[in-house]
Amino acid sequence: AAGKDMLRAEELRPPPVLKRTINYLLSVAVCETHVAWPVIYEFVSDRLRSVRQDMVIQQPPADTCCSLLEPMVRFHAYAAYRLCEEPVEVYDPHLNPTYLNESL
Repeated sequence: AAGKDMLRAEELRPPPVLKRTINYLLSVAVCETHVAWPVIYEFVSDRLRSVRQDMVIQQPPADTCCSLLEPMVRFHAYAAYRLCEEPVEVYDPHLNPTYLNESL
């Protein structure tokens, strides 16, 4: 990111930790019932973006990338459906497709 020193791959979460992070976000955080879904979406999409950034720096093998990206694609596709009727102040309908494309 702008203004930040570039991290080295060995300073980042390794792929197994990234997988556990994704699994946690998509199995626990997304199912939270005491928080509005747009808030959950913002939290989870931000964390998934961070996972993608770690992947870009580490350059894991293609099969590892696919196993990490597939659940992200499903999340962003579902979020587009779930939030499609929310007002723009709550959900930016242009940002989620960008995140989806970054995961494809």
